[in-house]
Amino acid sequence: MEASSATKGPFWLGVAVAPWTAPLIVFGFALARTLMNEGFDGLAHWQFAVGIFLFFIVPVSYLAMFALALPLLLWLRKLGRLTWLNCCAGGTVIGAIAFPAAMWLISSASSPALVLPGAGFGLASAVVFCIVTRPN
Repeated sequence: MEASSATKGPFWLGVAVAPWTAPLIVFGFALARTLMNEGFDGLAHWQFAVGIFLFFIVPVSYLAMFALALPLLLWLRKLGRLTWLNCCAGGTVIGAIAFPAAMWLISSASSPALVLPGAGFGLASAVVFCIVTRPN
């Protein structure tokens, strides 16, 4: 893959990989919590958890990337302002908006307490994007 002029690494690979960050964090915490509380017996219904992961959490993460983050990244790249700081700041804000919105879609109720984890997920995804693309 060819790197863009604003990055030292492949821009589109970063766009493809970064949305997996938050779902993998959520899945990892859920798996760890299940193992700590119920042991390996808690994994009896792992197919359901993998289904939720693959058919809801990952698509919602990609929706946030393509609807919110990608336009921001392309705009920053066009302005020559695609930097770690701008990517991470944008990812944090997008995560703080997208995660509570996704939870609202599931339960029709959202809490301000979801803003902080959402911001963390957005920041983590932005860091992964920056690691892959190495912006200038």
